[in-house]
Amino acid sequence: MATSGKVLSNALGVFLNQTGSEYDVIAGCTSASLSMEFEQIDITTKDELGAKAILPGDITWSIQAEALIQYDTLNIAGQTTTEVRSSTALMALFLAKTKVTLAWSTGDIADPVYTGEAFITSVEESAGTNEVGTFSCTFSGHGAITKVADASGFTFNVVDAN
Repeated sequence: MATSGKVLSNALGVFLNQTGSEYDVIAGCTSASLSMEFEQIDITTKDELGAKAILPGDITWSIQAEALIQYDTLNIAGQTTTEVRSSTALMALFLAKTKVTLAWSTGDIADPVYTGEAFITSVEESAGTNEVGTFSCTFSGHGAITKVADASGFTFNVVDAN
């Protein structure tokens, strides 16, 4: 059964494809957003009586993620895992200009998944005095983003103690 009622933001995550249908969570993520918009083609004529008229053009999409800096791939139990994407791993993908496949999902098998290919187009690390270091990155869509009705057939790896 799909998530009912209001969806808690902690349930939503950004996942990067590992192999096949297996996706890894971005380690230490504190917030994320999925944005979609279409180009507005102006078709205003004098017949519109001063009101703007548009047609939808190309769709663009992006995902932004903010997280705590984590250079290793330890889970919360302190064990090394290959099922997270650390800030170091994302920096390497950025520097290599690697196209990645992303998923935006709760990870619940009955919930919808948005997936598509993207490039990391910006990365920033920040370190304030007496604060935990943070990083942010923007994934800009390359091609269409697709909504899949449910997550059956997907495996979402999350950082946990198991």
